[in-house]
Amino acid sequence: MLGMLMAGHGSVRRLRGVEGAVTDRVQTRDGWVQGFTVPLPQNDVRSSEQLARVMFEGAPAPVRQLLVAGWRLGLGLQLLPGTSPHSLLGWAVTSSSHDQVVLAAQSRLICAVKVVRRVGPDLVATTSVRYESIWGRGVWAVVLPFHLLIEPRLLARVVQSPGSERGARGEPHH
Repeated sequence: MLGMLMAGHGSVRRLRGVEGAVTDRVQTRDGWVQGFTVPLPQNDVRSSEQLARVMFEGAPAPVRQLLVAGWRLGLGLQLLPGTSPHSLLGWAVTSSSHDQVVLAAQSRLICAVKVVRRVGPDLVATTSVRYESIWGRGVWAVVLPFHLLIEPRLLARVVQSPGSERGARGEPHH
């Protein structure tokens, strides 16, 4: 399954320092944050939500199934059923504008927030995790290597998809 994501992630960069308002893999007492960025094609006018939908919902079916299983079974996240204007692969869409979409999911272990935003010519994806229990940190430590492997590859797939993509995964829902 991961082979479907392996190619073409060379243009994705991990954010460092205060760049993009996150620091490189910051581990705090109560949580963790990580961001990646990729340059968008110059003529790409899709909204952040459209890009996030391509990133997650546009992944190959086995990858989507792996993601949802990891989120539900590994992290215990309470995902919303189905796809709707108010959810993205089970994550609640808490806010959406052209330049930024905020996704949230939580469990007894962690509270996670994904922010996908357009910053100038780039697309930035940030994941923040807050530990909700002592077990949250340990479970996240096990899941983290998979996150660091898969997330940049999902982000790279966005720039490989057509900028004028139409349909359920590319259309704005607001």
